[in-house]
Amino acid sequence: MKAPLYKSVGVLPPRFTAGFDSGAGFVKALSNALKGQEYKGLGVAPPIEPLANLVNMLSRELRETTYVMNTGAEGIPAEDMEKVQAEEFMKAVTNMYPSRKYPAIVLGSISGAMVHLAAVMGIPLLPQTFMIPVQRPEYLPIDEPKKTMDWGLQPGEVFLKNNPYFKLHHMFDPSQDRLTLEKISYFRVKMLHMALEYERFLIKNLQEGGTIIISDCTRKWPVTNISDRFIFQFGALGGATEDEFLHGSERVARFLEHYDSHVRRWDAPEPDGEQPEAEWGFDRTLMNDIERIAHEKGYKIVNISFQEPEHPSPFVAELYRWWYRQKGVLSNRLVGESFFMHEPYWILRTGSVPFWLKFNMDPSADWLEEYLNSTDPYDEIFMMLFSHGVDAVGLAGIERWQKVLEKAREKHDFIGVDLDNYPRDLGSMIKYNTEFKEKIPSRYDFHSMLTLDQLYQFKDQYKQEPFSNLVNF
Repeated sequence: MKAPLYKSVGVLPPRFTAGFDSGAGFVKALSNALKGQEYKGLGVAPPIEPLANLVNMLSRELRETTYVMNTGAEGIPAEDMEKVQAEEFMKAVTNMYPSRKYPAIVLGSISGAMVHLAAVMGIPLLPQTFMIPVQRPEYLPIDEPKKTMDWGLQPGEVFLKNNPYFKLHHMFDPSQDRLTLEKISYFRVKMLHMALEYERFLIKNLQEGGTIIISDCTRKWPVTNISDRFIFQFGALGGATEDEFLHGSERVARFLEHYDSHVRRWDAPEPDGEQPEAEWGFDRTLMNDIERIAHEKGYKIVNISFQEPEHPSPFVAELYRWWYRQKGVLSNRLVGESFFMHEPYWILRTGSVPFWLKFNMDPSADWLEEYLNSTDPYDEIFMMLFSHGVDAVGLAGIERWQKVLEKAREKHDFIGVDLDNYPRDLGSMIKYNTEFKEKIPSRYDFHSMLTLDQLYQFKDQYKQEPFSNLVNF
């Protein structure tokens, strides 16, 4: 007898989603924060400190194998795609949040910065997108994306037949996701029409006259359109550019040689258009239902738009500094986060300023450095780094991150990072929680959260260049 495709109602993620997915992970972190709870072990791994040390004592090869096996174990068989009901994800999301009246609810693109905005306002975020990890057959070469696209047609079409209100993005990134792709492929699902569970949650939990905040990441990516609701996206945001994925480069060739690939550039399917980026982009088809619900129930809509998922990070960081000053709290400590190395509860509990980065690549390190060069100096800077086990194209090494941290006036350090093992530091996914509490001992209790009026007040006075025009609402 096969296991059910979801564990139980209210437990996130359902069986057919990945625990390491940004959508599922950020919801768990935020819902915990709204309940006054921390986010141990990224909500997935058991927070057992000796286990983290033991894993990092393994050889490089064994750590990579451990990563492959752990992430691969989350994949569902391709034939099980016919059993997937996408609305089960939305049901699990809404069951994670406390049932109470909120002045606003965020809906749309996932972004760690937007999660921090929701956390300081004490409100939920409902993601449009989630990921289904599907087991890849062993015969599929990682560096031949055309074969992967062809293989994905059948399970993708089966899913779409049973889920008519969703769009499917088969996303394939053999640079950053190289280890994970040994076992699974990423099928990212976007909601085109409001899920029944989301609509019920809005009606039940949004205050009369409340506000729906649209998290609108406008980032697009060149894709191959398979059908009107089925897309193949080769590559993803991170280190390598769109052009490098499609046409190669010297550093792509070096990367493929480093991993003993039989090719020196990828022969990708020819793009025939652009679509909202699979993981981060917002598909505005959903706006039809959002506007309908707002009209029927008298809700307001505020659209917060930004091109890159980490573009709101400077705005949110400065918002936290401003809000802390209103509360009489020193705003002299910044905590950098990468991907789902993310902890909204302890950010607020320690009175720290968050700066979320989409990944551990050079463009993200550049983004944090650019922000630090433009703002009032921080006395303390800490950094959590996601380890994905790959010397990916554009990876920012430890020395690069250390250089960024040295911009602190008094103190800087990593949180949960084994400098010798990064980016194969699997223990960091357990150690970050303990080290956060040990290295930042300050504690605060906030009995009132940021209001919408305060958000608008800060927005009107936010003039920091070159960032002030990157977040629009």
